[in-house]
Amino acid sequence: PLIQWRYDKVGPADVARIVGEEFGDDATRLFELYPGLEAGTPQAQQRFFADNLYGAQVRYYAKHHARAGQPCYFYHFRQVVPLPKQTLGAFHLAEVPYVFGADSPFWPLDRSTGLPEKMARYWTNFARTGSPNETGLPTWSRYTEDTDEWLSIDAHVGMQPVPEGE
Repeated sequence: PLIQWRYDKVGPADVARIVGEEFGDDATRLFELYPGLEAGTPQAQQRFFADNLYGAQVRYYAKHHARAGQPCYFYHFRQVVPLPKQTLGAFHLAEVPYVFGADSPFWPLDRSTGLPEKMARYWTNFARTGSPNETGLPTWSRYTEDTDEWLSIDAHVGMQPVPEGE
């Protein structure tokens, strides 16, 4: 899965070489942050790919948006789709059914924590007022480089520091 859009066939033995070519001196630090990446394990490649494609890019935009003085609300959706054979964890776009409360047999929502209702309220408030916050919801603070926090969204919703390497 690593950098799939640039390389047709990337085997585990190729990963260390490709990461070295792409990231130069930073490759050693990446191998520390992503155990198993140097050996090319699929799980490490998947985590690295997701962080590189989504996490790092979104954090970059959040920092620059905040530097420009614009309000920015940064989040990390962590709720895993409750299916027995689901192995991806929380993935890109997994939050969309929660925002709209769209339950289906293929994408069931875990309603036990009230997460779909909370997310619908956050998104509706933001569309209506420019702020996702309202009484009764955990506060979603604007992103700043000083605090470097995001709203972590899963069974527990709350502000958390962005981990190093994200």
